[in-house]
Amino acid sequence: MDEVRFRLQHLRPVEIELMVELENMEEIRLLVHLAACRAYPLLLSFSRQVLREKLMVFDEEVQDADFHNHWEEQAVLHDSLYRLGETSRSQIRRAVYRFLAEVGVLIGAPPRTLNPVHPPNSLVQGIDGSPQPWLEALLLDEATIEMFLQENPV
Repeated sequence: MDEVRFRLQHLRPVEIELMVELENMEEIRLLVHLAACRAYPLLLSFSRQVLREKLMVFDEEVQDADFHNHWEEQAVLHDSLYRLGETSRSQIRRAVYRFLAEVGVLIGAPPRTLNPVHPPNSLVQGIDGSPQPWLEALLLDEATIEMFLQENPV
């Protein structure tokens, strides 16, 4: 329960209001994914730089090597990742994959398949603040993001 509270604390008031109004469980899961991406920078970067990019090139299979390569790239930027042992890295990888499956972004256990998400306009428009990184975290392509930003200038 503390973990849920921690994630939800990363939503803005307007987004909490939106969550209360949403009736579709898939949309609620996407908002939870957004909250978790704000809470955990590694999840945000993995969603934006790995999962989203895989969708852009029509590669829907997510392998452990994808996570490992991303971890190594992030460890160059964040020294604290280098200090974690292999056991911690493995536990974090499993937790990330389990969470992504729970929110519907991934399907199955190895092989894991990306499930392209299609957030409704109400959810996309409810993202408060500078939306670009958060729209990327929801795995939206550049054209969709550009169209949204033109229709909803910040």
